[in-house]
Amino acid sequence: MIALALEANPFLTWRDMQHLVVRASRQAQLQAEDWRTNGVGRQVSHHYGYGLLDAGLLVDLARTWLPTQPQKKCAVRVLHTPTPILPSMRVRKKVSACAGRANYIRSLEHVQVQLSLSYSRRGDLEISLTSPMGTRSTLVAIRPLDISGQGYNNWIFMSTHFWDEDPRGLWILGLENKGYYFNTGTLFRYTLLLYGTAEDMTARPTGLQVTSSACVQRDTEGPCQECNGPAHAVGRLCLPRCPPRYFNRTRQAVTAGPGRPATPALPVCSSCHFSCYTCRGSSPLDCTACPPAYTLDERLGSCSRPAPRTGRPQPTATAHPCRQRLGPAQAMALVLALLAVAFGSPLLCSVLSAGCLPPCVSPSSTRGHPSHHPRTICRLQPEDIQLGEPTCALA
Repeated sequence: MIALALEANPFLTWRDMQHLVVRASRQAQLQAEDWRTNGVGRQVSHHYGYGLLDAGLLVDLARTWLPTQPQKKCAVRVLHTPTPILPSMRVRKKVSACAGRANYIRSLEHVQVQLSLSYSRRGDLEISLTSPMGTRSTLVAIRPLDISGQGYNNWIFMSTHFWDEDPRGLWILGLENKGYYFNTGTLFRYTLLLYGTAEDMTARPTGLQVTSSACVQRDTEGPCQECNGPAHAVGRLCLPRCPPRYFNRTRQAVTAGPGRPATPALPVCSSCHFSCYTCRGSSPLDCTACPPAYTLDERLGSCSRPAPRTGRPQPTATAHPCRQRLGPAQAMALVLALLAVAFGSPLLCSVLSAGCLPPCVSPSSTRGHPSHHPRTICRLQPEDIQLGEPTCALA
């Protein structure tokens, strides 16, 4: 189904596809006791995510989808002093979502909670997060077989149930003892990580249809040379506007000559430098936004990788095996991981673990879901995903 959507609009990015999967999924006949309506009116479940994917709707949406604006990240440090964990505890924090800054977020995508805590019996502690629009997502359910007393050390938990919600307002982290009465623990650190875009995704207009039929002139190899109307020529297609990694320019008019017909000035899309996500020209100094993990120097107009942290080992092919060319098995796992946005069920997580999209972590690591039984779990974060190179989608 994703292949059909990409055939209809090959310029969709991995984030575009996630937005489309959320919008093209429905509860349909899927039965679960926890279906809820989130803050933007979508049905969502911990068993089925956003539900059953509608292939026809997915393709229709892909044809008119406008490119998603660059992703922003807003980190909110909520608590950093040791606090005893009560049997039923709520940690409240009013956030502005980095309003007034370059990384301001109006519409959410992923939300992460980074926690450090100790607990006498970890599997008895249920952890939930409630958004300012009232959507409650269970980050960690109880696990009777998890009797570990290690707690969590900088563990990151993620939810997509708040997709497109406005993050401004009161966030509530819930910690509740669901097991042994005499359990005790301490919350040491809590950071809220918001990912999204500055655009109001609930109010965006529908774009013109991506099509090849609007092309009125092609060269001998097939790419479009001229589009009908205001559309921009990109490859074999005519687009209403230039997608990410391309910039809008006007191709100069050509006067008629011997054996050469006259051509008018035409809008076309040309490639940005590979380091840019959006740009105003082809130079590496023409960047206006950067891919994830890159930093924009607004004065120079360039994108650069973050400086390596001192005292920590540098990533290697072993540490990040995901950044390699994908074979057929990994490609299939990649598609499944993308679908996990809509079908966020434990069953799908186990399928991904079997195919194991890297990087994978074990219970002794600082990321992923805890488990009493030793097994490897796949857990990617948005910053693990790089545009412009073989990528791993978020599971």
